[in-house]
Amino acid sequence: MSITTIGRRSGTPRSTVVAYFYDGDSIVTTAANLGNTRDPAWALNLEANPEATVFVGGQRRSMRARRARGAERERLWARWVELQPLAKGAAAIAGREIPVFVLQARPENSG
Repeated sequence: MSITTIGRRSGTPRSTVVAYFYDGDSIVTTAANLGNTRDPAWALNLEANPEATVFVGGQRRSMRARRARGAERERLWARWVELQPLAKGAAAIAGREIPVFVLQARPENSG
């Protein structure tokens, strides 16, 4: 999917392609950055401004992101590792918890 976030410092829209999976009506992605010790810019942008636009399945959708925590994060991370086995190694290289984001449709997308 393509995700567009607003630059946390620049205020400029930035788009990037990220892997994802569905969890019910939500879209899940992680900030696994190929083992780098820093999160990718799009993840830092979501932390600063959770509003995002995604293009997935041929549709553009306005979304609101939140960082998963606790048991939800562990469940989603385990699913991510099932789908992307190399992610476990990336987390080991990074030596920290990789952020997991849950994106949900903003109200104007429903109905």
